[in-house]
Amino acid sequence: MEDIWETRTAEQPVNPTSEKLGFKARLAKLEEQAKYGKMKQETQEVEKDFKLPFKWKRTLNKSQGKSARDMVLVLYLNIKGDIEPPKLIPLYSGNVVIYKNKAYDFDPRAIWTLKVGKKMYKVLLIREMDRRPVSNLDWDEVKARGDSTDSDEILVKMVTKAVVDKIKKPMNKNAIIIIVILVILAIGAFFVFGK
Repeated sequence: MEDIWETRTAEQPVNPTSEKLGFKARLAKLEEQAKYGKMKQETQEVEKDFKLPFKWKRTLNKSQGKSARDMVLVLYLNIKGDIEPPKLIPLYSGNVVIYKNKAYDFDPRAIWTLKVGKKMYKVLLIREMDRRPVSNLDWDEVKARGDSTDSDEILVKMVTKAVVDKIKKPMNKNAIIIIVILVILAIGAFFVFGK
């Protein structure tokens, strides 16, 4: 009998996380897998990561070479609301970028990091209508205007909690009345039959 038990337990793989989780946690995990497992699988099959066009990748890779030492990689946001393909543009006198016959200021603190896969590229974001690049340098001005999103987190949590609390159904009045009557009957039975 012991031989059969040893072979059965030896065949079954041990899940290290199952020992750490309690019964309720394992039950909740199984319920979640049953409920959302199929939806997650369908989403993973349908969703694909954004892939940059080949021309963009080629320009991004050129920006990391030694020949691009006095150049900056620029993403240009035009008036139509389009992002133009990245361009390697030379720096003039160390702090001016000229693109489409328009001069833009260059500030090394306004460089953004673009992560594509495992590679990271340094990019300057320029809007067509603004001489200064898009950056976080005007953070104090934004905070002074009251447009900062720092306090939004608390507000969003409060609103979502209020919505969830509103969705919860209050207890039925009939159920409360029945519970009160049962408690009164139990107390009465205790006094009558308890002596």
